[in-house]
Formats: sequence, structure tokens, C-alpha cells
Amino acid sequence: MRAPEGQAASRGRRGGGARLACVLLILATGARPLTGCAFWDESAPGLSKPGVNGQKRAANHPDDDDPESLIPAGVQTVIDVNMGAVRRSAWVAPALEARDPRARAAKEEALGYDDVRDVDRIIYAVTSAGADAPTLVIAQGRFTPARIEEAFRTRWPGAVVERWRGVSILASGENALALLTVRTFAAGPPTAVHAAIDRAFGLGPDVGADPAIGPTRRALCPPGRDASPAVLALVAVDARMRARVGDAVPVPSELRQVGMRLDLGQSLDLSALGIMEGRDAAAGRAAGAALARRLNALIADPVTRMMLRPLGLGMVLAGTRVTADGARVLVRASIADEYRAPLSSMLRTWVESSGTGAAGTAGTGAGPFGSW
Repeated sequence: MRAPEGQAASRGRRGGGARLACVLLILATGARPLTGCAFWDESAPGLSKPGVNGQKRAANHPDDDDPESLIPAGVQTVIDVNMGAVRRSAWVAPALEARDPRARAAKEEALGYDDVRDVDRIIYAVTSAGADAPTLVIAQGRFTPARIEEAFRTRWPGAVVERWRGVSILASGENALALLTVRTFAAGPPTAVHAAIDRAFGLGPDVGADPAIGPTRRALCPPGRDASPAVLALVAVDARMRARVGDAVPVPSELRQVGMRLDLGQSLDLSALGIMEGRDAAAGRAAGAALARRLNALIADPVTRMMLRPLGLGMVLAGTRVTADGARVLVRASIADEYRAPLSSMLRTWVESSGTGAAGTAGTGAGPFGSW
């Protein structure tokens, strides 16, 4: 078994059918999420069932109580989807129901699980800005080990079983998958999966302690706020990210972090945060004020409204507010329940017409919230 080394150079595979995910996430990232499946050995000494009455597991067993804490520091983008909240939401459920049943069944066979029905929470952590950057996936839900093992071995017949801190890993080249507990698996490059296992044992810093992403996460999900978001996206903005975006979306040179929180309740509520950094505090504040003015002007622009109206998104601008607080720029948008039916219908129509889950993607396991 090889020891932890630098980040693996594997290439994450782009989910061709991840259009529904893009609807929820494009405001913050513009990226398509990736995911995977897992293999595990229930006899591995690194596994244990949850403690009685909510008590913590023994220190020598992996802990998955907070899936986000399994993401190690050093990633550039984190997309955290609460699939339980998404499934229950009247805003999104019609779009989920619109998926092609045949493609859904084919993808379930390819993955070994249903990426909507069986997953309660899934987190994507991307290590760099490239379109094919290595991606670590943490998924929590209800899975059948034998089915997922068979699916993984079908895709990579040469896969072998390894162990890391007593946890079984199924690995093939730069693809690795491991069950951290009976309900949570990690998938991605071997070194990333090793790091997730380390985090399950409380070793090494997690993404919450990362200064490149942590401040945005804490601002959008402050301690004491009971309800968790349906979707949380965090992005560290650096030269690589700016190069990827290019001239399509001008990014202020002072922008260092971007985050987006989506809540699906009676209303649909979106909060986005940008953190600026200048040569000094005054420059950061000036950059924040300038970005807020620019966004407010964009919202008020008749051309912007005209472009969004045919898409049925005019109600988004009507409920959007932009404010600056020093070097931080906060965007809040709220869509009232009265607009839920037309927006849900628009999402459903978009999924149906976009070919999500078509035969061309089902064979590769591609689709919203579930692909290799």
C-alpha cells in the first residue's frame, strides 16, 4: 500500500447529463459536478455502526456525522447538495420526475445505486480550476455494497482491493472508492480518498479551516443556524480560475472567494457572497463598493431584464438585493411561493427538452448528481 503523496493527476469525468445540477449551481460556479460510487468490505476493522443514542463512535473508527468535515483543506471548489431537501422540495421535484425512466434505470445499473432516490447528501470537492480537474466525492445515503462493487468492477475489471487505516478501498489506476461507514462513501483519486479517510479519523485540517474557502462558508452558514441549505457552493478565486472564465465573465481582480447558498422552503431563497481583497483594508472596501454598484446596475439594466423575461426568470431580479459591507458583497434573492408553479414548470420543461439522461449519457453513468 502506497503512502500519501501529492495530489493525484487523475482527470475527473464530466457528467453529460448534469443539467439540473447546473440550474441550482451555475450562479456560483458555472461548473458541472461530478460524482462516483464506492466499494467496501463490511468486515474491515475501520467500519462501525452509529453509536447508540447519538453517542460518538470510538476514536479508532471513522466518523461521518459531518460529511463536510471529510473534505480536506486545499480544494478550490466545494459543491454540497442536500439531496433529501431537493427531493422534498416542490420547487425541484417536478424536474426530478421528468427524467427519462429508461435512462434512469440504465444509469442505476451502471452506478449500482439511484443517484436521486438513494443519496441523501453528496459533496463534490474539486482541486483546481480545470474542466477535467480531479474531483473528490463524499456521498451519504442508503447503498447496497454488492451492487456498487459489481458496477465498479464492470467499469474497471482490473480493480484491486487495498486498505488505508484499516478501511477497504477498491482502486484502479487513478480511480479509488471506499466506504467510510455503512452509509458514507468517498470516491476520487487515490490520494484524495486517502485524505478523506484521514479526515474521518480526525487527522489533518478540513475545508472549514482553509482560509481560501472557510470564511465564505462560515458567513453563509453561521453557527446556530439550524436549517442546512439545499445547496451550498464555495469557490476560491485565483489566477487559474480567472483564466478558465476568461473574458466571458469579467472577474474583479480583487475577488478572492465566492459562495452561494440555496434554501428551498415555502419560498426559494438564494444568498451569494463575494469577499474582496486589496492591497490594504481601504482598497478592499473600495473594491466591494465598486462590485456592489456594478451588480446593482446590471440588475437594473433593461437589457438584462429583457434577456431573462423569455426564460421566465424575471421574478428573480424583482426580488434581488445587493449590498456591500466593507470588503464583502452580499446578494440576496427571494422568489415567493406564488411563482413556484411557473418556475417548477420551466425547470421540468427544460429537463425534458434538454435530453437529460438520454441513451448517449446513460452508458457512462452520467447524469445529475451521479457519474464516474
